[in-house]
Amino acid sequence: MKKLLPLLLCVFSLTVLSAEIRGKIVRVADGDTVTVLDALDGAPFRIRLDKIDAPELRQPFGPEAAAISPH
Repeated sequence: MKKLLPLLLCVFSLTVLSAEIRGKIVRVADGDTVTVLDALDGAPFRIRLDKIDAPELRQPFGPEAAAISPH
């Protein structure tokens, strides 16, 4: 049982960490952090995108990375 416990914890933690949010991006804090309003209840979620290397606002091209495209 002791050998099985770490495996079970790993499986359950993967399930807890995944979620789907449908909504509209209303704010881009920088190139890799956005605020999304949930389509179901309008709750805001701040989401940081993993494995995205975008410049921060005060770095070169930072404002362009934070701009919300109209398309």
